Amino acid sequence: MKLDIKKSFGKDLKSFKNPKVKSKLEELINCIKSAVTLLDIPYTEPMKGHSNFYRIKLDHNFRIGIYLRGDQTVELLRFGSREDFYKSFP
Repeated sequence: MKLDIKKSFGKDLKSFKNPKVKSKLEELINCIKSAVTLLDIPYTEPMKGHSNFYRIKLDHNFRIGIYLRGDQTVELLRFGSREDFYKSFP
């Protein structure tokens, strides 16, 4: 799959400092790049009421918001803690 990282995702990530979670995020990004379908990406679930928007559980406390474009492109939109993530996504 193609990967497109949006500016909002970069801003969310820039304010985050935990190296353990950042390494998990790097592994997940590599997994997204090598995925053939959305089912190949672990811990992905659709957002209720929003078509083509999905969230990925990075670990117990962190979420990644993605959008799947029809041409098999995954857009990374948001990154944040579980408490704040659902206020800003989608």
